[in-house]
Amino acid sequence: MTDPLVIPVFIPFYGCPNKCFFCNQNAVTGINSPVMPEKNQLLEYFTEFMSYTKFLDRPVEVAFFGGNFLGMDNDIILKYLKIAQIFCNQGQKRGIRFSTRPDTITAEKLELISEFSIKTIELGIQSMDDMVLRKSGRGHSSKDSLNAVNLIKKIYPDVNLGLQIMPGLPGEQRASILKVLKFLKYANPRYLRIYPLVILKNTQLEKLYLKGIFKPLELEEAIDISSLIRDYCKKNKIRVIRMGLPSQAAEQDNIIAGPWHPSFGELVISRSFYKKLLVRIVLTDNDTAFKKLEIIINPSFESAARGIKNSNIEKLKKRFGFEKIIIQKNSKIDFESFYIKIT
Repeated sequence: MTDPLVIPVFIPFYGCPNKCFFCNQNAVTGINSPVMPEKNQLLEYFTEFMSYTKFLDRPVEVAFFGGNFLGMDNDIILKYLKIAQIFCNQGQKRGIRFSTRPDTITAEKLELISEFSIKTIELGIQSMDDMVLRKSGRGHSSKDSLNAVNLIKKIYPDVNLGLQIMPGLPGEQRASILKVLKFLKYANPRYLRIYPLVILKNTQLEKLYLKGIFKPLELEEAIDISSLIRDYCKKNKIRVIRMGLPSQAAEQDNIIAGPWHPSFGELVISRSFYKKLLVRIVLTDNDTAFKKLEIIINPSFESAARGIKNSNIEKLKKRFGFEKIIIQKNSKIDFESFYIKIT
């Protein structure tokens, strides 16, 4: 299935019953105040957005992000769905997506939106550990996430389900991550976003951090956990479409602390590759000291394979004593697949 072209409409904090301890949607979206545009403004925006793309045969989805879409008043939900539907009716392969909290997924809300071209529903579950959710001021339980997934699959089996998770929340332990992995296998979403917790300005966690009560993950920890989750998703055929907060979150010094990096996603992919490479080398049961290692990969994967500043290459030399490591490129090899030769 071809990925849709997404036309984003950001609605920071709209529909949220409370403000989670980690949340500052203004920083994440780059929008300083929630602005709900009117019908003509939105339709002009959709038309302008489409004028910039060359992929006119690609599916398109109007996406309501940043707030809690189904948590808004019903009249507001219907107002914006009707505007988006006008756009959908003007062309083929057009639809609507939105992000919302699990506890706003009810049979009544899903019935409310049934007449519209809903293609994707994204749930911010963040964690499946109830203690973690409580300590984060999330305001919903793991049962709410389970119920939401079950309702969507029952009432809208053809709708694409997306999930968001947030490693590094207060109180998280190894068992917390295992609960998330178990839920991912059960929910089998079309895609996943991994947003390791960073502490943003003007949040409750900023206060706890400055008082020394809470400490976020180190960058290396976040990379390891995220690579574990991503590898699990690949094994279970769940696409990970985003890792790490977008770059606008770092603008105007919004990030106080935590594992933010402009190339976080590449760091995670690179770590996953390094771990697989370690296993492959060990399983060859060859003497590696002063030998040459050839790694054969797809050309588009070279940057991730090498690691930032050749970090993977240097770590392999140090760990196994290779005299030389050479990257060989072969376009016939699948992305992230690889072969090795030790001579």
